[in-house]
Amino acid sequence: ITDNSGVNTAPGSRPRVYYKRSTDGNVWNDNTPGTDGWKYAEANGASSPFDFTLDYARLNGGTGVSLGVTVQYFVVAQDLAPTPNVGVNSALFASAPSSVALTAAAFPVSGTINSYKVIQSFSGVYSVPGSYPSLTNPGGIFQALNAGLLTGNVVIEITADLTGETG
Repeated sequence: ITDNSGVNTAPGSRPRVYYKRSTDGNVWNDNTPGTDGWKYAEANGASSPFDFTLDYARLNGGTGVSLGVTVQYFVVAQDLAPTPNVGVNSALFASAPSSVALTAAAFPVSGTINSYKVIQSFSGVYSVPGSYPSLTNPGGIFQALNAGLLTGNVVIEITADLTGETG
């Protein structure tokens, strides 16, 4: 995030990432788990590049996320101009905001919203059959690995005859 007049990095005005599950409402209420809609996290530091820590417990109901859930997000920042200019990555506001502290008037947001899907991570030892029923059949370990994320070494131990393999 850059701006000719500088990026506001004061607490409360730092860049923010707004996030929600794709099934949550496209509204702003507050930053607590007791309400539906978008939540936010303020930038951890005061210099670019900025990073953010998402607290999934803030999402509606406090239930967080699970495998297969899609999380939508956009980043918003303001500059140091006397009347701040607010910039957003990948969203269009219903009404132009005057700061990173968005209000209900800015929602619903539209446009192409960034998103990612929560997927299974793999590392360690898996047995077939056992951890997975097969190597190549539907529901097998290779289907799971292709849909997931390798976060370390994976060892597949074949623990029985696999005559039913079709792959």
